[in-house]
Amino acid sequence: MLILLLLVASGFVVALPILFIADLFITKNKHRRIAMLVHNILCVIIQLSRNFVSSQEKYRSFAREGCGYLSFSVNEKDLKIVCINNYAEYLLGNADNLSIKNIICETINNSTINDGNVSAFKDFKISINETTMYFYLLSILEENKKKYLCLLTTSKINMVLSDIEVIEQQLNDILNTSYDGIVVTDRNLITTKINTAYQKFSGADPSKLINKHANEFIKQGIVEDLAVIKSHKTKQRVFMIQPYPNNKVALVTTTPLLDENGDVIIFVSNVRDMTTLYKMQEDLKTMSDKFTVINNSTNNRKNKNDHYSRIVYRSDTMVKLMLLIQQISKVDSNVIIYGESGVGKGLFARTIHELSDRHSGPFIKVNCGAIPENLIESELFGYEPGSFTGAQKGGKSGLIQAAHKGILFLDEIGEFPFALQVKILEFLQDGEFTKIGGTKSTKVDVRVIAATNKDLYQMVQQNKFRKDLYYRLNVVPITITPLREHKEDIPLLIEHYSRVTNEKYNMSKFFSNATINSLLNYTWPGNIRELQHLIEALFISIFKNEITIEDTYQFLEPSHIAADSETETSKRDISFKEAMHIYEKKFLKEAIAKYGSVKKASEILKIHPATIWRKI
Repeated sequence: MLILLLLVASGFVVALPILFIADLFITKNKHRRIAMLVHNILCVIIQLSRNFVSSQEKYRSFAREGCGYLSFSVNEKDLKIVCINNYAEYLLGNADNLSIKNIICETINNSTINDGNVSAFKDFKISINETTMYFYLLSILEENKKKYLCLLTTSKINMVLSDIEVIEQQLNDILNTSYDGIVVTDRNLITTKINTAYQKFSGADPSKLINKHANEFIKQGIVEDLAVIKSHKTKQRVFMIQPYPNNKVALVTTTPLLDENGDVIIFVSNVRDMTTLYKMQEDLKTMSDKFTVINNSTNNRKNKNDHYSRIVYRSDTMVKLMLLIQQISKVDSNVIIYGESGVGKGLFARTIHELSDRHSGPFIKVNCGAIPENLIESELFGYEPGSFTGAQKGGKSGLIQAAHKGILFLDEIGEFPFALQVKILEFLQDGEFTKIGGTKSTKVDVRVIAATNKDLYQMVQQNKFRKDLYYRLNVVPITITPLREHKEDIPLLIEHYSRVTNEKYNMSKFFSNATINSLLNYTWPGNIRELQHLIEALFISIFKNEITIEDTYQFLEPSHIAADSETETSKRDISFKEAMHIYEKKFLKEAIAKYGSVKKASEILKIHPATIWRKI
């Protein structure tokens, strides 16, 4: 929206673009905004006016009620005219005349100019060459140089300026009534606006951030990363899950506003508080204030007694992952989940289903590695009657058709036969398929989630996986970190699966604190699945209620006990006792690897197994 200052002179309308509404967001204050924009367009306006007016006399005939413009800089007490239009020259006479400069300086108080504290649109009534005029002053600070813009007119323009101030105030009110935090940044990544909601959410002090580069948010420790930096590089909308030091988490959406030429005007970052949505705490004994449990299946899962459907976590890694899962569940894009065996890829796929708008539809899981290659096509796509020898008389509907209005989960997609990948690609592209032996396509509404523990990109390079299928599936990739990379969740998982197993078998068994601490040093090659199976095996095979370190020996692989760095003794100054401890640990681990088990190593070394476990 363009606001026009219309100045009528003898039937001629001189239109001056004052500012764009969007510019209200991006300048240092309301006065400098107007000044900078007007100053930037002055030279263009002046040049056009000089080309348009062929003579001084013709210009005077319509400019009597017009507006003159000039800008000047002040160095110490010397006033230098930077640019001036014809009408201003007409009103002032010779603007370079020393007496004219003195009148200007005396009128607006030169000491105030040098201090840089002149009020924008401060109007003075002056008289030059027997002509009474209004002198409007706008202050500009550009690259630490003081510049000033003056408007000269024989009539007041306060009404228009007042309208501008009202509009700006309305925009500020709109920003401050938003529940979400809003941060506005100009095209040079200078922060220009921070609304009240963001101040309350982040604890940010606007006085330390306004008119400064966006990196100041990082320097002050408010955030670790900025969506606006990424948006500045791509000129695209950017989404980011952003943790804050005050234990809050936000979904940040930064949107660039572009002009008609595709150039950025401003960046608007919307910061939505997601903390309460994702940190639903449960009271799990003494750790109730340190972890989060989200039960995604309470209302939606058909089997409400499936306790293993719960996702249990407290680590920052898992908090970020669950926030991403929540966001992904809102859209209908294809998703591929990467992760090692046992991290729970299927559980996360089901969580997306239960949080999505498709939660009332079917969730069809297909293990691509478990179905024989000669059967997977008929299982997925179905077949028409008489399609092949042994086919059912009435034909068969495939799993894709069974997933209509729901989600099809293709687990172990890396095992999908290469020859059939083109057919699954056609289904993903067109949303329809043809049964074996059929000629008509069947249209279905299915969202696809795939999962794999393989590097599909590497398989593409090796021509073991179709490149086009890879990009079709890889729309929204999710990587689930292995358990060894978020070990702070292990005590929580032990508590959860212990309770579930006790309920399942009517037991009351538990792990000692020492045992839990020892399990933190294990690398868990089988991830959460291995931990779950370990707990169930221990509870069934151990007769006493308390599970100790010794009880775990027969179930754990000694080679997967986390090792210290071999060069630890050379990296820092340590005592002789510490050095001996490091050497003992290294020696015992080598012995376990050599003899194959803790028990065998203890017999050869003539040391109790518990001592070995304690030292490593």
